[in-house]
Amino acid sequence: MQMLIPRDALRYDFLMDAILAVAALDMAHELGADAPSRYGRAALEYYDHALRSLHAELGRGIDQENYLAVFIGSLMIGAISVHAPKYSRDAADKSMTALETTYLLFDMMKGNQSVVVTCLGYIVKGPIRMDAWDPVGPLHLLDEGTKSAMARLRRLNDQAHPDSVSGDQDGGYADILSQEPHTAYRSAIKYLEDIYARDMDGKIKAACIAWPGFSGPYFMTAIRRSEPLALLILMHWAVLMHRLGRDTWWAEGQDLVDEITAMFRSSQLSPSDELKASINWAREQSDLPPLR
Repeated sequence: MQMLIPRDALRYDFLMDAILAVAALDMAHELGADAPSRYGRAALEYYDHALRSLHAELGRGIDQENYLAVFIGSLMIGAISVHAPKYSRDAADKSMTALETTYLLFDMMKGNQSVVVTCLGYIVKGPIRMDAWDPVGPLHLLDEGTKSAMARLRRLNDQAHPDSVSGDQDGGYADILSQEPHTAYRSAIKYLEDIYARDMDGKIKAACIAWPGFSGPYFMTAIRRSEPLALLILMHWAVLMHRLGRDTWWAEGQDLVDEITAMFRSSQLSPSDELKASINWAREQSDLPPLR
């Protein structure tokens, strides 16, 4: 990968521009500029060029030649979209909540759902080994606490959609695009569990940034509707972002966990023991005190 991505960046402008945008954002962060710096402005320019160039490439289609560049470029552009607004001249962008910032990432990835599925079709058959995107991940590496947390999410999904449980079969990558609630949530949990395993494995850093692309369009709509199960699953993803944030400046999850907790507290929902256990697991993993 260390050889292939730079090689592809020389062939595809959108990937080169995405790399330069990340580098510029890193410089802007290191300088600690409150106002848009020259690096922040450069990041926005590279981001805009990358976005337009990627759209043009998608118009030509995904094939055996460009699938890796499109896949990596899409993920990078999605990550950049979370942080680019803070360097815009619009001061209102700087006061976004953690959930609103998350919407930006998910909205960016929403248009890439079919792109991700198409690229995965090439990746799993291609010569490049990218185990992080293989649905059969190293689940044996998961600790008991994480296994219990994922099993609890599945039970809550089954309880919320009892009529769908018996006939719902695993459809593989196609489930990402499902509009059936139980299937969509089951798929989102499945890939979240896989990303947790990749986090434990440690071979691919920042794998969690890819999960929004695996969560599916139904899930993305559900978090905007503040559906409790969607928010609960999102909290568990935020745990991984919090862990990543210990080593990188651009990842943060603790505020998102705390914000979603507040939404549950202010809702009319009477939390079950399982729901409360799920919230507390996410809070404890994010270095927050549990609910009383």
